[in-house]
Formats: sequence, C-alpha cells, structure tokens
Amino acid sequence: MTTMNHRLAAWLMTAIVFSAALFSGCSEFEEFVSSDGGTSTQGSMARFTIKGDYLYIVDTDHLMAFDIADSTNVRLRSMQDAGWGIETIFAKDSLLFLGSTDGLFVFGLNKPSKPNFISNYRHITSYDPVVVRGKYAFVTLRSDWSSVNELQVIDITNIKNPVQVATYSMTAPRGLSITDSLLFVCDGSDLVVMRATDPLTMTVKQRFKMEGIPYDVIARNGLLTLSFGDGLAQYTYTGDTIQWLSTLY
Repeated sequence: MTTMNHRLAAWLMTAIVFSAALFSGCSEFEEFVSSDGGTSTQGSMARFTIKGDYLYIVDTDHLMAFDIADSTNVRLRSMQDAGWGIETIFAKDSLLFLGSTDGLFVFGLNKPSKPNFISNYRHITSYDPVVVRGKYAFVTLRSDWSSVNELQVIDITNIKNPVQVATYSMTAPRGLSITDSLLFVCDGSDLVVMRATDPLTMTVKQRFKMEGIPYDVIARNGLLTLSFGDGLAQYTYTGDTIQWLSTLY
C-alpha cells in the first residue's frame, strides 16, 4: 500500500469514528465537535470540521470531504491539494478557512462534496490557527525559530483578496476563540481575554495564569473548554473571573 493510501485509510477510519461519535451523542466528543445548526463547534487548532452532511479533514497538503449523511456508510467524496503545511481548518457559513505554516487558504462550499479554492493570504512561516467572526478572520502566529509571535486581524470582506488590518503582540500564542464581544487567546501559559467589539482597537481585559500550557480554547455560552497536553478542563467565565468546573484526562 502506498503512503497516500495508508494516509487515506487512516483518515477514513478517523472519519468513521468521529461521525459515529457525533451521531451517538458522545459527550466528550461533542465538547470539541458538536452539531449546532448543521455546523460544528470546534477549536481553532482542529484538523477536521463538520458542515451539514460533510466532514472535512486536512492533512499537511490535502483537503478531504467525507459524506457522513449515513453514519454507518461514511464515503470519501473528494481529496484535493490544498497548499502546503496545512495545520488547521475552520468552517464559517459557506466557507472553509485552512491555516498553514505560511498563510491562510479559503475554500468555498458551492459544491459541498468538492470545495472550491477562492483565495489565500500569505504571512511569515509560523504556526497558524484561525477563527472567524463577521468580516474578520483572527490568526495567531507563533514561531519557535523567529521573533514573530502575534495576533493578526484579517479583513475578509473581499474574500478573494484578504487584507491584514491589525496586529497585536503576543508571547507564544496558540489556539483562540471569539464571541460577540470577547476574544480568548492561549498565550504561553496564560489565557488572555481581549475586548473584541472593535477588532481594530482591541485591548487586553484579563490575563489568567493557567496550571499548564493551554493549547486551544472554545468559548460558548459562558463556558470555556481548554485543551492541555494531558487532557481537557472546563471553566465558567463571568465578569472578570473564571472558575474551574472539571478536568477530563
């Protein structure tokens, strides 16, 4: 079996497991991939996302679309080149945003079984998780080999020509999550909370020191779910405080 066939087999098994977990209501799984109006609630560091009846998975240089309408018969519908150094995928409305080590790639879902390439935004080589709210994409850049550690705000009003419109200095940013008014960023061993009503003039509201290094965060309805190297932790967030609820190893 070729390397590509091995890779495809591995991702197909992943798709079957993920889709089966989703439709069987596995609570742990649903924390990071849950059905919500046909779209997954996901972390910014995810390599897969669900949109309607399709599961989209990325590896280093491919984007794969699986039909999961029938969870007992998951089918690969397409696999295409998607750039290089692809690390993350985030779904928003009819678009897929792929974060790579050197940029952001945007694909459309006019044909869900085979997403169409729309545009890409290039940046310095670094790790690149992404989330989207409204007309802005939020990207953290973390580099272990250079001094670039920052949060970039990208205007995607013209989806064919994304433009960087703001930059904020960070220490060692990883995953992030956006709500209507707040942006949560995993930065080194801290969880940074930023006022994000206006993405062009964001300020730091709170900085919480965590026990361990947070890898990714999901903010939803006052609940924060953080992933660490050894498991997940849940917190409530109200006002200027966060309170630990539970830990899952």
